[in-house]
Order: sequence, then C-alpha cells, then structure tokens
Amino acid sequence: MLTGSQINEVFALIRRAGGIVTEASAGLKHIKDKAGTANYVTEYDVSVQAYLIDGLKKIVPSARFLAEENDVCTDDFDKGSVFVIDPIDGTANFISDFGHSAISIGYCENGRPVFGAVYNPYRDELFSAVKGCGAMLNGNEIHVSSRDTEHALILFGSVPYYKEKYCHSLFSYLADIYPRVSDVRRMGSAALDLCYVACGRGDAFFEYRLSPWDYCAGGLIAEEAGAVISDMDGNDLHQPDATSVICASAHETYDLLMGLYEKYR
Repeated sequence: MLTGSQINEVFALIRRAGGIVTEASAGLKHIKDKAGTANYVTEYDVSVQAYLIDGLKKIVPSARFLAEENDVCTDDFDKGSVFVIDPIDGTANFISDFGHSAISIGYCENGRPVFGAVYNPYRDELFSAVKGCGAMLNGNEIHVSSRDTEHALILFGSVPYYKEKYCHSLFSYLADIYPRVSDVRRMGSAALDLCYVACGRGDAFFEYRLSPWDYCAGGLIAEEAGAVISDMDGNDLHQPDATSVICASAHETYDLLMGLYEKYR
C-alpha cells in the first residue's frame, strides 16, 4: 500500500498535470482520429500521460502501468503493483472546451484497487479514496446520497466508440429508466460520473463499454463513499476483463437498473 507521503506526492503530481490541461490553448493542434467513431486523441493526452508515468515511477519505482494512450499495458495486471491511468478522461469535452474532464490515477495491488485519485482541474476538485478508509473531496469526507429512486438523478455514458453495436439497446434502456426517476444526464467523463455518485451529485451511473482506466479510480471512490457497484452482469467490477459499469447510491436504485437491463442484454 502507498504510504501517506507517497499519496501526497501523487496528489501534487496530479494537480501539476492538471495545469497542463488547463493551460492548453483553445486551438488544439495535431488532433487525430483513433480507432472508432468520435474517438479522439490529442497531443495533450499523450503528454499528460508521459508526465504522469515519469512522476509515478519516481514515487513507486517498482510499479508497472496500465494506461490508455500508446498501448502502455502490463501483461499481468493481477500481479504486484500497477498504476492504472487515464490522462484525460473526457477528451471530447476537452477538445470542445466543455470544462468537464478529469485525470484519473488508480493504484492496484495484485489486481485489486487500493487507492484512487480523480482530479477535475477546471473546478480544482480532487476526489480520492484509500481502500477501507472512505472517500474524500479536497480532503473532506464524502458520501452517496440518500434520495430514493423516484427522485434519483441518473448519469450515463453513451458509448460513442461503439454506436452501431449499442445505440438501439442503450436508448431503449434509457427510455425505460427515464419515467421511473427524476432525470438523466450525459456528461462525458465516466471517472467524474462515478465521483459524482460518490459525493451525491448523482444517484446512479451506467455505461455499456468501458476500460479499466475509465473506472479503476472512480469505482473505488464510489465504493468507499457507500455506492453499490458491479459490471452490468452483476459481477465484481474490479477485474481486468470488466467492460461495463453500473453504480448506484442505494440498493433500491441499483436493483431497478439491473432489473430493467435484463430486457436489453
């Protein structure tokens, strides 16, 4: 497990990396298509990731890395110490200057997340959690909401890289959910959606297709804040092959979303 001083070093590093994001010019250059529709990578994704890896190597020299850009991927994720990184979660938001993107760092030991940090530099909000110690926002303890399902605000991801495969199922599922809850939101950053459930700004989040760097840190933060979380088949989320997320502040809301999803598998 990371020591207190190592955690503080990670916090300082992620905040400095946030400065790279917020100082980026509005006229982004060298934007190029990645595989999949509307999946973009910028020079900033790559530079922020390199900056993070360089800094984390100094904090934990023995650690390995699983990260989004340039296929930085360890073959044995379930062994030893691994940092799981998303340099800019919400790249489309970043490109559009939407002001809702995050840097996400998870730290796993033998395949299980034991520390997570998600930083939104636009709002200077640092969400964090240590396994078994609760969740925090800028150093203050946070908890999930106590709203019932009827008054719940549901956050979701629209799976933009797999539109053809999931479009009909996703929006049919959403149409089934919508009349039963207060409202729905699509914000564009899975890491922040999970953190927003953790601090009570949303009451549930789901997305059909994600990667470990999307949910590793945010998932731990949500769990430590009291959320119910799994993949959309009800299995343990924290496994290398989990590709979906369903997270809710209360079992009642979780059970509703899981039950409705049975129609759309």
